[in-house]
Amino acid sequence: ELMKRVNSDTRVINQFIVRQLPNVLEQGLILFAVAIVMFFYDWRLALLLLLPTPIVALAYRLFWRFMRSMFQRRWDLNSRANAILHDIFSGIRVVKSYGMEKREEARFVGIAEQEKNLQLRIERFWAVLMPILQFLMGFGEFVLLYYVGTQMLAGKMTAGEMSQFSSYTSMI
Repeated sequence: ELMKRVNSDTRVINQFIVRQLPNVLEQGLILFAVAIVMFFYDWRLALLLLLPTPIVALAYRLFWRFMRSMFQRRWDLNSRANAILHDIFSGIRVVKSYGMEKREEARFVGIAEQEKNLQLRIERFWAVLMPILQFLMGFGEFVLLYYVGTQMLAGKMTAGEMSQFSSYTSMI
């Protein structure tokens, strides 16, 4: 378990620092810059597009908090399964000499079954909740198209400006 923790945790920390941290900083700066540009161009539309952002961000945060707890439980089960395998293989002579193969197999199969069931639960939750969150994000595009469409019909906005705001919305 200690070996898995050292190997897995250092890999996770490395991936966060190398892959995710720069992306988080970049996305934060893009959000800030896009919000400023949108407010200077049309503050009503900017408010209309930016007001739902905290709600969607909160929904994503709650979703990921829930999923992270499930991932943590799966990681613990996987760690326990690996520890059992390590114990079996490192003490294979003792297991064979006492005829405990069936008991050790049952122990490993039990933990592997728990891990399988948890992984199936994770996949079900993912399949249900992720489309709902993506719908919420797509709703912002609908609001944009409705608002910009009415502005274009009234002659207050051009197709190029609509394209610009659509690009900004996708960046957000």
